[in-house]
Amino acid sequence: AILGTAGSLAAEALVPVVGRVRAGYGALAFEEDYGSEPANVRNPEEYLYLIVKGDSMEPRIFDGDYALVHKQSTLENGDLGVLIYGDEEATLKRFTRRGNAVVLEPFNPAYTPLVIEGEALEHLHIVGKVRETRTKW
Repeated sequence: AILGTAGSLAAEALVPVVGRVRAGYGALAFEEDYGSEPANVRNPEEYLYLIVKGDSMEPRIFDGDYALVHKQSTLENGDLGVLIYGDEEATLKRFTRRGNAVVLEPFNPAYTPLVIEGEALEHLHIVGKVRETRTKW
């Protein structure tokens, strides 16, 4: 078993797997239910797996990988986060706050970072922090 944050053992629990996450009407909409997968977490209701789509996070995270996400509304600089900007689907990017702007950085150098600043930040919704990713074969 894996040690939890307080030093106690975290039990393996089932966490829901979703294909897409969107924001709408002040709440998150989890679309495409793919069942559940086991995770070593203490409070499984605080987590979800998101199936990664696209290649913007290669070479570290690939299309089809499962990202274990802790649902939370804040991120620290350098965190890998799942975020929704505007009417788009959720995206997995490295989060950095620079002054009154937020930069969402892909790992893949073929993609440019997205800089969101000023009033546009009102349209940025943090879904949660990526705790781990894994490839399913």
